[in-house]
Amino acid sequence: SSAAPGRSIGVLHCSQRPKARVLFLHGLAGSGGLCLQLLRMTGWVEPLTSGKATLFSGAEWACPDGPLQTKARAEESTYAALSRRGLYDATKPQHSWGLFRLLGVPETPEGLKVPVSGWYADARQMLSDELPADIGLEAALEEVLAAWADTKKQVVHIWEKYGPFDAIGGICEGGAVAAELCLDPQCPLWPPPRRLLQLG
Repeated sequence: SSAAPGRSIGVLHCSQRPKARVLFLHGLAGSGGLCLQLLRMTGWVEPLTSGKATLFSGAEWACPDGPLQTKARAEESTYAALSRRGLYDATKPQHSWGLFRLLGVPETPEGLKVPVSGWYADARQMLSDELPADIGLEAALEEVLAAWADTKKQVVHIWEKYGPFDAIGGICEGGAVAAELCLDPQCPLWPPPRRLLQLG
């Protein structure tokens, strides 16, 4: 006979745990394809060989390309090592999420360029502190915020079109994007991620 409404009918048994789905964003001057390769090489994509299950064991990983193009950075040690192994093509443009743009800032007397990063909550104060006096604050701020708006639209579009996802994460610049979206009081990702994963 059927159970009366409101009464327990026991435990629901499933054949297997559903796979978690993770949207994972690459670092500056990287790509979605390279990011997925690195996740495989470091044991995140496939179950760990130790047999110890984690929250992300067997998860499905989605690694899109950032919306902006940037030059390759083969001179950096990590990318140089990947280039020697044939995993990073330094002759082709790579991708960015728009948070480390130099905005045409000239070199300082010490020969250093001033990076303008756009995920700070108080972008105006950050720019005031870092920009040389001859660079217009309002123009720099406008470009930083425009780049961030474009990035947010891109990530929200991916989240809505290819979701639902259980978690969002990233490495380096991509990790900063993921964190900023999760920390936003009006988080634009819906349904919101249940986990934030930062690597590196």
